[in-house]
Amino acid sequence: MFMLDWFMSMTLFEQILYGIAIISTGLFVLKGIFLIFGISSASDGLDVDCADATGISYFSVIGVLSFLAVGSWGAILAYSFSDSHLVSIIAGLFSGFVEVFATIQFIRLLRNVQESGNLKISLAIGKIGEVYLTIPPMELGEGKVNVVINGSLRECQAVSLDKTSIPTGTKVRIVDLQGDDVLVVQRESEIME
Repeated sequence: MFMLDWFMSMTLFEQILYGIAIISTGLFVLKGIFLIFGISSASDGLDVDCADATGISYFSVIGVLSFLAVGSWGAILAYSFSDSHLVSIIAGLFSGFVEVFATIQFIRLLRNVQESGNLKISLAIGKIGEVYLTIPPMELGEGKVNVVINGSLRECQAVSLDKTSIPTGTKVRIVDLQGDDVLVVQRESEIME
């Protein structure tokens, strides 16, 4: 009964703002719970195909719900200080747009971190490494090489075109890539000659 009295004591404008805020916040939380537990995907086919170059959709269900939730709560807060409909609408739109912009920037940051974590093994070509496990001759098998790629020490599969095995501890230069993830190496002394 208290909640109904509280709601009825508001102006129509406040009732509309609170209605939007409560419903959009509830749906936003529900959608988030569904995403966490794998009940739904980030896009259930309801998203508008309006993504930027990074593939981030500006008009997704979750994006619209978050805009409405943050914007309506921002408008309610502004209205409590100013009692002006125009000021509260402008504050609500501003806070909603800031929230969407901040979320998009955060997602871009996360995607950049994810992409930079991927190893591009082709960056090893031309670098010097050290044999970790003996590499058989003439591509008769694979050994392992330790090499620094993008500032990180990596252990990679390697083959050799040499006529003799390359023993552990030998310095080698990566000269090519075989397939997607096997380095082709030569002894460092053979390259210098």
